[in-house]
Formats: sequence, C-alpha cells, structure tokens
Amino acid sequence: MLTTELEKTIFNTAPEEIPEQFQSILNHYDDLLDVEFSELYIKHILTPLNENYFRTRFIGFEEEDDEPSIYLSNHSGMAFPWDGMMFVGGFFQNNNFDFSKSLRILTAPALSKIRLMNPYMVKNLWFKCGGIDATYNNFEALFYQDSTILVYPEGVKGIGKGFNNKYQLQRFATSFVRLSMQYKRKLVPVYTVNGEYIDPYVFSVKWINKLSARVGIPFIPIGAITVFILLQPWMFYMAFPCRLTYVKGEEIDPDSLAQDIEDKEERIKAIRDEVKQKMQQGLDEAVEQFGQKPYDLLSLFKSIRKNWQWFPFLMPFGWVFLFAEF
Repeated sequence: MLTTELEKTIFNTAPEEIPEQFQSILNHYDDLLDVEFSELYIKHILTPLNENYFRTRFIGFEEEDDEPSIYLSNHSGMAFPWDGMMFVGGFFQNNNFDFSKSLRILTAPALSKIRLMNPYMVKNLWFKCGGIDATYNNFEALFYQDSTILVYPEGVKGIGKGFNNKYQLQRFATSFVRLSMQYKRKLVPVYTVNGEYIDPYVFSVKWINKLSARVGIPFIPIGAITVFILLQPWMFYMAFPCRLTYVKGEEIDPDSLAQDIEDKEERIKAIRDEVKQKMQQGLDEAVEQFGQKPYDLLSLFKSIRKNWQWFPFLMPFGWVFLFAEF
C-alpha cells in the first residue's frame, strides 16, 4: 500500500464507498505507483526532452479543470508512445509537480506484458508512473478516484496505423462513452499534433504485426528505420525531433448527443461516432494551425546550441545513456 504522506494525498477516495472488486484493482495499481520515482523521472528525463528536443507546446491548458474529466487523445501511428509520455510529463510540470492534481493514463496491456515495451527496459515504468492496463474493469475503477483519466480511444490500432493514415482517427471503442455517461464525467479532447512525425514514413504490414503480437510487440514499423533496428536494437525507441503540440479542445457532454435514439446500445454507438467526428474535425483544425512545420529545425538548432552541455544525452543515440544513468 502507499505509505508516504505525499502518496496518501494523491487520491481523494472513500474506501468504504468503493465496491470490493474496484478497491482491489485500485490497491494493486496504487501499490505499483511510485510517486518519488515519477517525480524524479519527469524532472530528469521527460522535462529536458520536452523542453530541448520535442520543444513541447500546451495550447489551451491555461485554465484548470473544475472537476476530474476524461481526456481523449489521438495516437501517433507506428511510433513508440513518446506522445503519451511527453504529455504526462508536461502535464505534471505545468502543475508544478503537484501530484495531488493526479492524472492516470490507461495504457495498452501490450505495453506492460514484456519488459521490451518499457522504455529502455526500465522495469514496470508504466505502472510506477501511474499507468493502468486498459481493461473495462480497470477503467471503471478509476471513477472512484478524483483523477483525470487520459484515454486513447483508438487503442492499439491507433498506435499501429501507418504514416499513410496520419491524423486519421481509427475506430473508437465505446467504453469511454458508457462510463462517462454512467459516472457523469465530461469528455475533453486533446489533439496531439506533429506526433505522427515521431517516426515518419513507416508503414504497417498486417501479417508482420500478427507475428510480432505473439511475442507481445503490437507492431513492427516497416521503413528505413527497420534496418537500423536490426543493427542497433535501441533504435526501437528512436524518435525524430518533431515539435509536439497538445491542443485542448472544447468539452463534450455525451448526454447531449444522439438524444433521438431510444435503443441504449445504438445510442452509445451513435455517441461514439459523433464524438469521433467532432474530434476528427478538431484535429484537422489543430493540424492546420500547428502542424505546418512538424520539426521546426531552426528552433531545434537554437535549443541544441543553448543546451550544448547536455550533449549527447538530448539526442536519441544518447537516450540509452540518459536512462541508464537515471
């Protein structure tokens, strides 16, 4: 169980009100959560990368949410999930590392099944930083904590879409619709722009992905980088210096959608489709405004020159040493 005073203040829960099955889930993942590790990891790895390599921008996050909500974001195709890591790191940095303003992220179970899917094989990194396997019961358990929940409704298909499908939202799950309506949580779109250029011009081959899935790897990027992965396995975690931009969209109230449909299941599907349509429109607008210079190399060169003392740790070939030192 959580033991430090800081950890005790993270979640405002009332254990006597939580059904036993959900309390068991929360206890399990709270045991894996390591607040001290998370803060150090964000400060010494994610923050330097956010500020100097990805040069991350948060647009529209100036005002704090009045109450816990569900953040819905698009995934970056065929890339290691740096988009999610940088968002979580930037979120806590923007909140002055106040972990009482908690953010829990639902992660694809495939990421935690084998150690290779943890960045540079840092054991249980996702869980230590507040990640929770994306199952329906785990998702529902989080509604008994006053936490904002980050969800990628495209799931693994969103990660595995090829560059030819960049910024094209894949089919959404319905779980976030069901639970947001049941527990009266608002939906807040978060548009990840330029994340598609983390690993550009790589594509998805179904039969190869099926083979890799057998060993717990949801996809294998097929492109020029594939050759380098064979020569140097650490290139699996490679990311190009795209300027990650997160744009907060307008709040969506699912109860206000598809009110003319009486059948419950059909309405849930219709709401899902309408949320996806709204998010696709918002994503297209965000890309139009912030995605014209995905790398902004001039900004990158200025950052490298200003922070030369960090070389080579800020460059992808130096990340293995950055993680190893940490």
